[in-house]
Amino acid sequence: MGLVAEFDRIYEPLMNLDLCHIPQRAQWTNKAFFASQPYMTFGVQTDEYLRAQKEGQTFENLYVAGAVLGGFDPLTEGCGAGVSLISGLHAANEIVGYFERQRAMQAEVAQ
Repeated sequence: MGLVAEFDRIYEPLMNLDLCHIPQRAQWTNKAFFASQPYMTFGVQTDEYLRAQKEGQTFENLYVAGAVLGGFDPLTEGCGAGVSLISGLHAANEIVGYFERQRAMQAEVAQ
């Protein structure tokens, strides 16, 4: 899905996840049309593993990837597809690693 913008607020509609710093409404845009636009960096707040946060608490099993990820400006930085691909790959690797650790723990307990 993505973020929802109303006149005076921006939010993540599915789980009401925490967002990166959102300034006052008057600071969402830059008057210089071709300049970097602050709203482009708006997105979901994560920890260093790209796990989503809600009320400051990190979800152990919910990763954020792609355009909904906060903190980067895909137009100014020219990295939209790159961030989407790499963050998706990172999330997939984290999930695979989690299941590999679970399987190893189960095998250890079974011995």
